[in-house]
Amino acid sequence: MVRPALTLISALALAGAAAPGCVGVGEPRFKETRNVTATHVPGAPLHVHTRNGSIDITPHAGPDVVITATLSSNREERLGEARIVTERAAYAALLIDVEWPGSWTG
Repeated sequence: MVRPALTLISALALAGAAAPGCVGVGEPRFKETRNVTATHVPGAPLHVHTRNGSIDITPHAGPDVVITATLSSNREERLGEARIVTERAAYAALLIDVEWPGSWTG
């Protein structure tokens, strides 16, 4: 049986990009890839939330959902505090999100 694998690439808004008087910003200085697994429930939907970036969902053979997230931030400590959160809803859906400290901007 083929199980879903999830690749979550979250390129986050840069700190200062929306601040008054700032003129464009380059690429985030800090990037990190994290892997998280969650128990697969056959036939259950996936609900993935990302505020910025792209999401790829690909099948794989295995008993779990595999989440690979690439996170980006201009601040190393903020990146270190970010968490990949998974939660199983009452109706069996797997909810996946990135939890950032404070506001959601990177």
